[in-house]
Amino acid sequence: MKIKEVCIKTGLTEKAVRYYVENGLLFPEEYTMRERTYREYSDEDVNTLRAITTLRKIGMSVESIREVGQGRAQEIMQGYLKDLGSEVERKQRLLAALSQADMTGIASAEELAELIKDATKAEPTPPDFSHFDEPAGSRLKAFEQRSFEREQEHRKGSRLAFLVTVALLFGSIPALTSFIGLLLFLAVSIAAVGTGSDYVGFYRAVCLSGAAADAVGFFKTLSELENKNLIAQLALGTEMEQEAFGCILYLFAFAALAGALVLLLTSRALIEYLSDR
Repeated sequence: MKIKEVCIKTGLTEKAVRYYVENGLLFPEEYTMRERTYREYSDEDVNTLRAITTLRKIGMSVESIREVGQGRAQEIMQGYLKDLGSEVERKQRLLAALSQADMTGIASAEELAELIKDATKAEPTPPDFSHFDEPAGSRLKAFEQRSFEREQEHRKGSRLAFLVTVALLFGSIPALTSFIGLLLFLAVSIAAVGTGSDYVGFYRAVCLSGAAADAVGFFKTLSELENKNLIAQLALGTEMEQEAFGCILYLFAFAALAGALVLLLTSRALIEYLSDR
């Protein structure tokens, strides 16, 4: 299954799933198509992600979860229970101290902080990040950067997919008005589906067949015109034959599908976006 289906089943974001994969908690099947690597997730991967989510909810770090998978579950849980006990004791002391404090007249965050400081008789302690070693922090920063770049590519792919869809709809209408165009369109579409083509292959096939049908329609209509110089007619503003408008429509439709086909062949962002559908 694709990553979007995994996200629906687990409630996780694509960013979180990729983070777990890149940090060695999940090993989906990978395959290469057209010199690009894709990931295919299984039901077992979904169950693993649900287990990871449960452990993360109790505060277990990614490093600890990875070590649990390496057979160190007992050692990791002993350390976790020790830390948890210390945290519970600290919060119990804080609860007892704050329960006896007089909070009447508190009007600002500074006054509340001063009261808590006096109640606990302890100087503010900076957060302890000792469990985040430098390599892990560096990996996280690198992952965040990759995630940002991937999100930008995803948005770009989404916009291009919309443009391609509009071009496909516009360019296919004239093509489908002719019998030859309709047959060509149906033949290529059935062939694409029959060979198991993905969205990218299907879109390419439809654009190619539509562009070919529009080209046939253009030249057929052009051959029926008495004045075949369309540019001169447009430039001089002379009265145009009725068939000339059909020629112009076929021409614009062909240009739209040809442009969409170029994007489907060259745009990495568009290809990756459609491949994830």
